[in-house]
Amino acid sequence: MSGKPDWNRQAFNDAEAKLKKEGYEVINPAKNFGGKTDLDYHIYIGRSIGQLLDESNAIHLLEGWHESRGARMEFLVAAALGINFYIDRDRDGFINENEYAEWSKLIRYLGIAKELVLGDRNEDYGAPIEDFTRAWDIYDMMDNPVPAEFLPEELKAKEWAKLNIAQKISRQLHKPKDDNLIDLAGYVLCWKWIDTGVVPG
Repeated sequence: MSGKPDWNRQAFNDAEAKLKKEGYEVINPAKNFGGKTDLDYHIYIGRSIGQLLDESNAIHLLEGWHESRGARMEFLVAAALGINFYIDRDRDGFINENEYAEWSKLIRYLGIAKELVLGDRNEDYGAPIEDFTRAWDIYDMMDNPVPAEFLPEELKAKEWAKLNIAQKISRQLHKPKDDNLIDLAGYVLCWKWIDTGVVPG
């Protein structure tokens, strides 16, 4: 949305109307925070990534998504979650070669992330639910002398995964790097592994 006239609001609203007419329940990021446009950018991307993690089973990407730093991260998160995604086509029904190049690059990053999560890092650190729960407990003990036993292990691990997802997004917004995107995909894979109990395929 950023960098477009009126934050590209009309395109988002048109897509929402079209999808609702087709029977979909739609979360329109242009309507987050009551449609306010004066918040810091990281607030908007944080909310949209949270909605992908917790509330969505598909994502619809508008034309030109590959030129948006936020939409590229949203695509990567959606791919790591394994949810369906739909991309606006041009008038001939195709995506252009620049979109395809970005798509291919991000899918390649996801493949690297899977190799890391299931390979070296899993061997070095342990399964995410164990590693992240342990990290949460250490963090909790820094401020709270009483262990938070009432928090289920899965919740501790999922929240720690989200903290790491947030850190990678923050770093990517500060200075874009391929490593940030690979790590972002990796932490989303870990979040999904913890959430579903299913090892990423």
